[in-house]
Amino acid sequence: MTVPCAQPLRIMRLPRRWPLIVALVAATVTSACAGSGTVSPATTSAAPSATAAAPGTTGSSTTASPSGATSSPDASATSTAGPNSAAGEASGTAAEATWEGELGSSAACAGLQAATVATVDGPTLTETSGVVASRAHPGVLWTHNDSGSEPALVAVDLDGTELAVFPITGLPTDPARDIEDIALHDGRLHLADTGDNNRQRETVAVHVVDEPDPAGFVGPLTAETVTIRYPERAWDVEAFAVEPQSGSFVFVAKRIVVGALNGHDGALTAAAAPVFVADAPATGDVTVRYAGAIPVDVLDAGRSAPEPTGPVGQLGIAGVPTGLDVTADGQHMALRTYATVWLFERTGAASITDALTGPSLAVCEAPTVPEAQGEAVGFLGPSGPEFVTVPEGRNPAINVTRQR
Repeated sequence: MTVPCAQPLRIMRLPRRWPLIVALVAATVTSACAGSGTVSPATTSAAPSATAAAPGTTGSSTTASPSGATSSPDASATSTAGPNSAAGEASGTAAEATWEGELGSSAACAGLQAATVATVDGPTLTETSGVVASRAHPGVLWTHNDSGSEPALVAVDLDGTELAVFPITGLPTDPARDIEDIALHDGRLHLADTGDNNRQRETVAVHVVDEPDPAGFVGPLTAETVTIRYPERAWDVEAFAVEPQSGSFVFVAKRIVVGALNGHDGALTAAAAPVFVADAPATGDVTVRYAGAIPVDVLDAGRSAPEPTGPVGQLGIAGVPTGLDVTADGQHMALRTYATVWLFERTGAASITDALTGPSLAVCEAPTVPEAQGEAVGFLGPSGPEFVTVPEGRNPAINVTRQR
């Protein structure tokens, strides 16, 4: 069946933050219709089969055509924007991101179990979007809200006690400010001001502050800002990390396409997620490079975690990347989606980017406590694989995945 572009896309009533998704849907449909005048379900991506995500099998993720419609390439097709080349650059463009390769198994998830260990008792956290464990202050988690709140670092412990709140000053005036993730490198906290639901920001930013002492003087922190530009167009990025060895910035974009999935007419779905890198030293004004794609669509097809409740599950976007962390030794990466956490092992890859996008991935799905809208993930130790997740909402739970 062909759906005329003039026909409005039907979407359920959305909670406070979710009307922004409507603009994304409209933009996606407009792009898809620009060249053809119609949106046909026959040309949208279909969910890869669950067997495509089984360890040790080969798979391919969806490719976006220039018109914005998507197709599901044959398993033997050649990638147009796949893993990094020898020069460290990916071929093709991020808008046409795809991945070809083999999903290998990883032992990182063996023996892990998930449990809620506490609930945050302070009033500050309402839309937690990122979390990272302090290395200088064991047991302390640094976290933050995203859009709608004044920028601040919030220190909590694993018992749920809100220890301190540090306002952040010195940020550029930007009504589009949307801090989505946090990373720790060389004693400095990096806040990724990269959220862009409507994909309209000409530049985004990473704000860098020295890690404070949560038991010391609590006052404003002055940030240094690195301005970030994408090479082709604006992207909505919620997953960010800093390469431990090099100090390069790594950004994983959300790429959502229209497709009838899970029995939802006109539902959205995650497509292969473009990865961008700002090579170290990243200072001043930086244009990032496209470095490959993560097959989140292939991974999500084999997901065992339940579908999130509420709009995330109903819209079909549970598989998009919403958070990223890397261990201090650089050997493990945790990629958060709305539905679950995927643990990647480096296994000899030259960089964490190669480990996330390369042709042979060592990856497993970790056990997690189900969250209605999961965005924050952070490793608890320097070498993994134990980690913490914190959902959005007031008095959020602190969920920990640890060895039995």
